Amino acid sequence: GVLNGNIYLHGEGDPTLASNYFKETLNFAQVWSKAIKEKGIKQINGHIIAEIGNFDTEYISPLWLVEDIGTYYGTGTYPLSCYDNTSNITLKSSENEIFITDIYPENSNPDLEINAKIVSSGKNNLYVRGNPATVNTRFIEGTILPNTESLLMKGDINNPPLLLTNILKKQLILDSVEVLGDTRVELNIPKKRINLFTYQSPQLKEIIRNINVYSNNVSAEHLMKRIALQNDSIATTLNGVKTVFEYWKSVGINTEGQYQYDGSGLTPKNALSPEFMVDILCYMQNKSQYADDFYNSLPTVGKDGTVSTVLKNCSARSSFKMKSGSFRN
Repeated sequence: GVLNGNIYLHGEGDPTLASNYFKETLNFAQVWSKAIKEKGIKQINGHIIAEIGNFDTEYISPLWLVEDIGTYYGTGTYPLSCYDNTSNITLKSSENEIFITDIYPENSNPDLEINAKIVSSGKNNLYVRGNPATVNTRFIEGTILPNTESLLMKGDINNPPLLLTNILKKQLILDSVEVLGDTRVELNIPKKRINLFTYQSPQLKEIIRNINVYSNNVSAEHLMKRIALQNDSIATTLNGVKTVFEYWKSVGINTEGQYQYDGSGLTPKNALSPEFMVDILCYMQNKSQYADDFYNSLPTVGKDGTVSTVLKNCSARSSFKMKSGSFRN
């Protein structure tokens, strides 16, 4: 019943773990803990370790705008992610102070500094700043009105792999498995190890539909980086983009003059021509074996996600499939 060794978490970039969009994954900790107990393990004399060495350490694109970094839609990309890499932060204010009243998931943002100001007029306008590649601290900036009873804001989780190890350790202890070691994040772990359990994500077509319906940047970034592992031992976003463009070339689509630097489109340096996009749409409709899955992943105007309010006065709006996207101005 005693494990004289560590429990390692090895991820492959699944963006759905404990996601608000995939409720069936919220109980992952219970599933993992049960799998460990079913191996007869009652005591762990080692640590709970998250391995992140199969993804590079460029967690966010260096080409993103500063105002997007640290937000819920501009989070880092890791082989082990959870809760959409989003921390839900609830605040309140008095006449002259601002308080954090709740953070979900618990301990998802342990290093928070409040730099926001209380203003007597205007509106509540709070946002999170902080770069996961350089600093663990997150800063709450902006303005809040006095005597605001409750205000929910969202930012990124500053270390999702570590959060996962802490959640699993807590669940194991709740399930009467003693853990003598601590929780850690490491780039590389021993190659020789025993596979205790494999946890599968939802199907890819479900993840892609979620991306298209809700403009899910977090999942888009994870898929783009994960694609690189088809040809490389370490996943990078640019190698993911390279793999994608090589695929389009292989099916006869001209990629000359197209520029892409991330998976979500947050960087303004991306430049894809209308012709390129039309060629892709025509290929997916007429030649791809995944034509139906792709078509069904696109939101219906007036019904789904980010396009549910588009073309309000158009009687034919339910006939349109449309993926929205926007930049300020």
